[in-house]
Amino acid sequence: MSDYAQAVTEFYKKNLSNTSLDKSTLVGDCPFCPEKGMDGGSKLAVIVNPESFFLGFFRCLNRCVPGGFPLWYSSLAKLDPELTPGFDPDREYALRQTDYPVQSINQEIKSFQDNLTDTIIEHFGQSTIKKQVLSGLSIGYNGRYIVYPYFQEDGNCYTARCVNPDRAEDFFWHGDTGMKSEQFQIFNVQEIQRCENGALVLCEGEENLLTLKQMGLPGIAVPDSQLFEAIETNRFDFIRTLFIVVANNAESELRARALASRIGYKVRLLNWSAGLPRNYNLWQMARDKGSDFPASV
Repeated sequence: MSDYAQAVTEFYKKNLSNTSLDKSTLVGDCPFCPEKGMDGGSKLAVIVNPESFFLGFFRCLNRCVPGGFPLWYSSLAKLDPELTPGFDPDREYALRQTDYPVQSINQEIKSFQDNLTDTIIEHFGQSTIKKQVLSGLSIGYNGRYIVYPYFQEDGNCYTARCVNPDRAEDFFWHGDTGMKSEQFQIFNVQEIQRCENGALVLCEGEENLLTLKQMGLPGIAVPDSQLFEAIETNRFDFIRTLFIVVANNAESELRARALASRIGYKVRLLNWSAGLPRNYNLWQMARDKGSDFPASV
């Protein structure tokens, strides 16, 4: 076991109570659930397999807070960052000068969440996605379209992509016109910060990301791989491994490879098996595989 892997394991053991080791997963009481008014007996799981790309990734099994890696845990738990594995006092973060709108659509997003119908929940359920995942990403419904909120790095939502559940090509953007440009079209963008010093998955299509979130993996998404060209690569400076997952077609694969070339060695591309239909994706795979989906990824 490397020094870093050992330090990560000891860090979580020190800061979690009632821990036990289940194969390569450390399980302890979630310290955040009581703060959220949830059952204090719920558990938090940490990947401690030294060979895993996701070494150090924690998640509450009750999904009370977004998961992440040690530095994010320290931030949530208000611990001294200098005592956290991977902390670098000399690290310089790229600052984005963004003039966010005065008004957000946060309240609208909450109302859309309340509008989720049994039919829409079942729509996601066919690809193994449960309501907890939808709630965690604030996904809603406006009566005709699924609403994917694009929260920004300041924690507010100014735009949402509204997609017809039966025809993905039928969509529109709701919200502030100035926030609809390509640079703001990263779904779940706050996950990047939470995954500092760890691994992250970049998906083409929000619905494909949801299948991985159901598995408990961290990730972000863009609506279409055409947006890869607009992604600022310095966003991933402090990500150790970036997985890119696109639909099974030549165009998306070329765009993924172009982005990988810009980012460099830390990128790993998911390759689809030969013989699968054009545009096959994680959403369809989850629908086809059901409970066997996690083992198939």
